Amino acid sequence: MRPYCLRCWFFSVGTSAAFTAALLLLVAWTPLQAAAPGQTPSLPASGTVNTNANLRAGPGTSYAKVGSAAAGQAVQVTACDNGCTWFKLSSGDWVLAELVTVDATPATPATSAGAGSVVPVTPAVNQAYAVVTADLLNVRSQPQAGAQAVDALALGACVEVLALQPDWAQVQLSANQTGWCARDYLALTSACPAPQPVPTSAPKPAATATPKPATPSRSTGIGSLGGSSSGSGGGSSYSACCKVCTGSQACGDSCISRNKSCHKAPGCACNG
Repeated sequence: MRPYCLRCWFFSVGTSAAFTAALLLLVAWTPLQAAAPGQTPSLPASGTVNTNANLRAGPGTSYAKVGSAAAGQAVQVTACDNGCTWFKLSSGDWVLAELVTVDATPATPATSAGAGSVVPVTPAVNQAYAVVTADLLNVRSQPQAGAQAVDALALGACVEVLALQPDWAQVQLSANQTGWCARDYLALTSACPAPQPVPTSAPKPAATATPKPATPSRSTGIGSLGGSSSGSGGGSSYSACCKVCTGSQACGDSCISRNKSCHKAPGCACNG
């Protein structure tokens, strides 16, 4: 029987304990691995910012800077762009994916219909445009009814859709500005409809003045006065004479004897 080596036993136990402690320490200090560029992590997921990073309004450096995140800051990643080179945070801002370490375990199950989940829009697969169906639709800074309105879209306006939530759609307003619209007032489509030509009204005919009927002149019959009318003319009318002188001569408005001279101006008496 081999003699029991107590010293050897202590050495063996000590070596095993030291190895186990070193292994646990190594596992505890192993950093979380970030998703490789181009690979889609399980989202939504918790993450940590590796270094000071700029936050932008959209997935790219061409979008406006809207804030910053400090190294070590915890973030919630809700979606990513088509290549997953940019992460969308729960605040609605975008950050470069390589600057964030994503936890391998999703924070909550990622479902397209879950409350608050964001579904990236792929133009080649999904409907990537939307037409406004309301008279005037507010565009808000966040997918919340109480968020600040940053713009408004008129009826029939067509915009590009960047991302979708069950009740909200993120739309592209300009090259450097995005916003959120309520999906109840948007009609998703694969392409914007062609603009309809504006109908032109036919020119109105020029107004023409309607000629007024001529007012008939009132005949006074004075031209037949003065003693020149004669009842012997046959068919002559004496309707304009106040007195017809038969066997006498007209003088003014009365008749006098023919052997007398008339010293009055022509009147309404007529020679008969």
